Amino acid sequence: MRSPEQCIKEEIQRLSIVIASERYDYTMAIIQGKPLQYRRLLADSIESQMFTRECLELGNFKHLPYNVKLLYDK
Repeated sequence: MRSPEQCIKEEIQRLSIVIASERYDYTMAIIQGKPLQYRRLLADSIESQMFTRECLELGNFKHLPYNVKLLYDK
């Protein structure tokens, strides 16, 4: 069984990968001249993922969009 700290670290790593992927998508959207609404959706998603990652890093679990205990049951 994984410890809660290990579960949180794994979630932070997962979010970092998602953020990097979405940043790449955002950059490609700019280069390809995609519509502003599409780029805005990507930017909002990046911001949301970064907020969640920061909450986990700082241990501020009450502001997470989900209950942190859900990470332990994976």
